[in-house]
Amino acid sequence: MGLVGLAMVGSLALVGCGTDKDDPGGGGGTSKHKVGGTVSGLVGTGLVLHCNHDDLPVAAGPFTFPTEVEEGATYAVTVGTQPPGEFCSVARGSGTMGDADVTVAVTCSSSSNTFTVGGTVSGVTTRGLVLQNNGADLAVASGATSFTFPDRVADGGEYSVTVRTPAGGANCQVTNGSGTIQSANVTSVVVTCTPGPTSVIQRWEAPNTAGVVQDYTRTREALFTGSDGAIHLLPQNEPRIDATKGFLFGLQGGNLLNSPAAVSEAFNLWTAAGGTVAADALQAPVAEGGMTADTITLPAGASLSTPVAPPNLGVAQAAGVILGQIWIRPTAASGTLTFSFSGGTSAVDFSTLTPNAWNHVPLNGFTTDGISGGTLTMTATGNLTFGAWGAQLSQICNGGDPGIPMDPLMYDRSIHDRNVDQRPIDVLDLTTPVPQSTAATGFCFSVDAQPYDGLAWNAPVTYKRALMGWLPGGATQENVSLYLTGTYTVLNKPTGSLCFYVNGIEQAGSDAYVEACGPVPANWSPGSLHNVKGCVSADKTARVYADDVEIGSLLRPPSVIPNLQGGHVVIGNTRQANAPVWVPDPSVPWNGYVSRALVCSESADRATMCR
Repeated sequence: MGLVGLAMVGSLALVGCGTDKDDPGGGGGTSKHKVGGTVSGLVGTGLVLHCNHDDLPVAAGPFTFPTEVEEGATYAVTVGTQPPGEFCSVARGSGTMGDADVTVAVTCSSSSNTFTVGGTVSGVTTRGLVLQNNGADLAVASGATSFTFPDRVADGGEYSVTVRTPAGGANCQVTNGSGTIQSANVTSVVVTCTPGPTSVIQRWEAPNTAGVVQDYTRTREALFTGSDGAIHLLPQNEPRIDATKGFLFGLQGGNLLNSPAAVSEAFNLWTAAGGTVAADALQAPVAEGGMTADTITLPAGASLSTPVAPPNLGVAQAAGVILGQIWIRPTAASGTLTFSFSGGTSAVDFSTLTPNAWNHVPLNGFTTDGISGGTLTMTATGNLTFGAWGAQLSQICNGGDPGIPMDPLMYDRSIHDRNVDQRPIDVLDLTTPVPQSTAATGFCFSVDAQPYDGLAWNAPVTYKRALMGWLPGGATQENVSLYLTGTYTVLNKPTGSLCFYVNGIEQAGSDAYVEACGPVPANWSPGSLHNVKGCVSADKTARVYADDVEIGSLLRPPSVIPNLQGGHVVIGNTRQANAPVWVPDPSVPWNGYVSRALVCSESADRATMCR
């Protein structure tokens, strides 16, 4: 089952009604022509049309913008201000200036007398189809069978539906695509897509693609805060899938708050005020934990406390939310254990826990200023005896909770042994091998992805975030990775760079790898969906693209570029460096959603291929 539905993308950019005629640098003798037209149906006043820096108040009848447009330049006429009580729509309002004046049609009707344009669509088996009507774009999702433009058209106005971008190299044709609104919604437009020539070798779309076998793995349980504000526990190996965004990978990067006395089984190192701790008295709640859980006895009013270091990893210092967790095994279902930290409290009511069994308890209600540490204290109300294991606190990346699933670096005891701020919660391994040789052509990786809602593409997490990788299997170190850099920089790659790395076969006197990097576009907003693409050609030139715009390239011959045939693609992670076999890298998971990943043979049409 593919992702279905419709999503709006940005309207055509208003890239010009030309250069002023008296601009001495405007064209060097290039011919210019007028943009004008006719307004029909307008009863009142107040209509203002817009074209680049021209705002033109108009009445019913003909109009002409004062600034002419050079041949070959683009123009786009829109309604800047609608007249009171009326609605006006523009037809034939955008394009590229030819060798003659342009005539635009503006039609107005009462505000209650406007209609939609839509119809049916077939053969859309992948994302990428973008339709256009009167300058407005509409992205049609894979599997969709119908569409409707949200931009309405005035009664009597013209409509003209065209294919701006076909889906994945398909041939898409429009019938019944143009006409005039006649007091009713248009539902008769038909868009038919058929497969066309394509460079795509392997395609994956969330949640799956027929013919590609996927193996989804989460290395442990995941604690996260949902959009409802509640703490949830996600079982191991259960994928997180959003119906419109795709698979959710990785962690929200965070800062671990810790001290030697705060880690997992070390409650005997906490400072007791009236209580006692029997160290290593119980089997831990996870098998690999061994006899490392403690038995704690706290009379009413007694407490245990430990200093907690300030946030110490990765994320820029900032105030934000702290999440925590602890495993508790009560001997009786009565009493309350209250945790306090940095002015916040989190109470655990033992009557809600299962006696003589391990209960996993989230701790929330805590915050940090991003600079200071503090003291974590547990205080008993009533006489309590219980087993305890695994107390931990972590700060959420970027100093806030955007209200989406995240894991605050829990459930991996080895976290204390690794100086990193992320862990591989999820990885998707396409176990179906890449079916075609890329030795003669080179290849491209293409990923449609978005960070967590509210998380910036260039968020200052420590290590890189891998979107997609390729692994040959076995002991060879050949690999490919499409990723974002972090604050830990190598070879002068700044934070927030998009990079395409290809590790080939080393030759005498040369490096084995080639890598191209470029900056994340400044207009990519937090949580936004974009396409990231990396290509390497047969001449060993690597290029990286952001929404089909090249942002970096590098030629580093004579490295031998790997042939992808027979290897397999991983999504949301990449291989661990120097691992003898495929092992997900513990420090480089993607932090967000991936909805599509493609492997393509490389061609000269790199900017628009592999989509």
